[in-house]
Amino acid sequence: MFSLLIDDQMTRVLSTFLLTLSRVAGIFAFTPVPGFKNMPMGVRAFLALVIACLLFDPTRSPALESTAELFPAVLIESGIGICYGLATALLLEGFQLGAQIIGLQAGFSYASTLDPTSQADSTVLSVLVFLATGGLFLATDLDHVVIRALAEGLIRHPVGTAHWNPASVQAILQLGSDLFRVGLRLAAPISAIMLTIDVGLALFSRMQPQLQVITLSFSVKILIALLVFSSVVYSIGRLLHSAAVPWAAVLRSFLL
Repeated sequence: MFSLLIDDQMTRVLSTFLLTLSRVAGIFAFTPVPGFKNMPMGVRAFLALVIACLLFDPTRSPALESTAELFPAVLIESGIGICYGLATALLLEGFQLGAQIIGLQAGFSYASTLDPTSQADSTVLSVLVFLATGGLFLATDLDHVVIRALAEGLIRHPVGTAHWNPASVQAILQLGSDLFRVGLRLAAPISAIMLTIDVGLALFSRMQPQLQVITLSFSVKILIALLVFSSVVYSIGRLLHSAAVPWAAVLRSFLL
């Protein structure tokens, strides 16, 4: 009888740890930290295991009547973790969008490089902005916000008892719209200058059709874009801080 009691207690503890690990591991699916996706799978699994051990509370075991209920609970907890990671990715994707707009207008798309995070061709400026925002994300301790929100969620809503907040869907959609707002705010100064240069070069080409203005415009636009971007790069930190305020509120509002 005592051995059966021990087995039942161990089953509850292991189920609690597995559900906690599922919620933590879901975050790492979309974590946009530079170099994280290229990290060996074993290291990423070990990091998720360490965080799960730190947040694991064996006294809050889920009320699962049978082992068949464990699999749906794992899917729910993984979905919660994925939403945490997706919201964090949306926070930084706005800066990627702004860099892509700048690179397209300035002509950096002609010299694209491979983005290690998406394994796709990206402009040089986009990769630099990704590394800069990723460094700011860690330097300003925004990664602590994710872990703190995860810990608070486990305290208020232990694994196996969490329910979706219907407003969280609208909050994630709002983050998606903020993605375009952040990208346009970053790219607006350079885009306006690039548009002015294009109009000026078009008028000059009409006045002097014998000159190859289109060929000369690439170097001019790239140089001016770099000069203007170097003057607005200091605003990336303030822009990231302003975008992180609603993002942190969304992380705390996923669960009821």
